[in-house]
Formats: sequence, C-alpha cells, structure tokens
Amino acid sequence: MNSLSPTPNRSETLVIVEEAEAAIVGQALLHLSVKQWATLLKLVEMPGCVKTSQQLSLNGETRAVKYVIRLLRRKLADLGLESAIVYEANRGYRFIAPVTRVKTITAALQLDTEGDRGIA
Repeated sequence: MNSLSPTPNRSETLVIVEEAEAAIVGQALLHLSVKQWATLLKLVEMPGCVKTSQQLSLNGETRAVKYVIRLLRRKLADLGLESAIVYEANRGYRFIAPVTRVKTITAALQLDTEGDRGIA
C-alpha cells in the first residue's frame, strides 16, 4: 500500500503569479477584484493553516470577509476547485487545494510543459 498521496494534476492546482497579480487554475485565469485577490493571497500564505476573519480582513472590517470568501469559493468552483476553501467552526478559513507560486506568466506557462511544481 502506497502511503504517498497522488500528485495533483495542473487543473487541480492554483497557480499564483506574483508579478502579474494573477491566479490561474488549469488553463483558466481567475478573475478577481482587489479585495478577492488580497484575501486569496492571505489564505494561501500558508496553505492548510486556519486564518481568522480578523487576519483576512483588509482594514479591520471582518463583516466583508464572509462575502468575499463566498465569491472566491464560487469562482474557484467554476474552475474545478469546489472545496478549496473550508470553514473551521469558530476558528476561521483554511485553503486546502494545492498551490504553486511563480514570479511571471512565462513561468506559469512553463509549468504545463515541464510538469514543474516548484517556485520559478
């Protein structure tokens, strides 16, 4: 029995393109507002770790976090990452999908041809 989890394919991985401030899933660009982008970045800083609404708020306004998370979930689900963001009752939100960070769009495009999952 193999104890290693299977390597996720490219279409199941969120790619963060730092210089372009863009997120890609598979071959699709994730269209995000400024608030959605900032929230997503905070969630994927440490994938798998819980972030409270206070930690995810942009300027101390925690009421908007729930709405932004709902929009992010919907957009991620449209690209096949239905359960990428989970809510931990009385704790906060956790991003559980695989994440790859790259510097440029060129590096993101090379992930397809090289099968590389590291930071470029």
